[in-house]
Amino acid sequence: MLTDYHVHLRPDDEGTTAEAYFTAANAERYRAAAAERGIAELGVSEHVHRFVQSLDVWEHPWWRQNAQDDIDAYCAFVREETDLRLGIEADYVPGREDRMASLLDAREWDYVVGSVHFLRDEAVDMRGSDWDVWRSGDPEKVWRRYFETLGEAARTGMFDILAHPDLVKVWGGDAPMPDGDLRRFYE
Repeated sequence: MLTDYHVHLRPDDEGTTAEAYFTAANAERYRAAAAERGIAELGVSEHVHRFVQSLDVWEHPWWRQNAQDDIDAYCAFVREETDLRLGIEADYVPGREDRMASLLDAREWDYVVGSVHFLRDEAVDMRGSDWDVWRSGDPEKVWRRYFETLGEAARTGMFDILAHPDLVKVWGGDAPMPDGDLRRFYE
């Protein structure tokens, strides 16, 4: 059975709102696209940073800019108005594991997708932003830190799935690559 549990109903574009995208019609649009592709089970996993409750975990300036929605309203929408599985994509924030676990444990998720978008306060996937890790990042060090952090995330046991373990490679197009065989980072 084909599944897709890493779906975001709301795009990352500025100006999008929960009211516009957390709708039964939008969920059905995704359901229809999944059915066309033979995907039998579909789940949504919105980014945790979109929710005001995430600021109890981490108050990074970018999270403060983006935390606008209510996580409990999101959960109620998915449970009451769709037949989708309910998930969340939760960033691994080293040193904030207890806070993230409290946020996650307070709700009944079908699954939790873990991800690494930040290395300390710098973002792997925000090219050209104030938080762009690549501005001063030696690719060897960035890649090593990324995969070490991804391993730490896996060892916490907080996540059922790890999202895009190759984010450091695929995001940003012109991000510098380390020299040599990249398998040394994956092993």
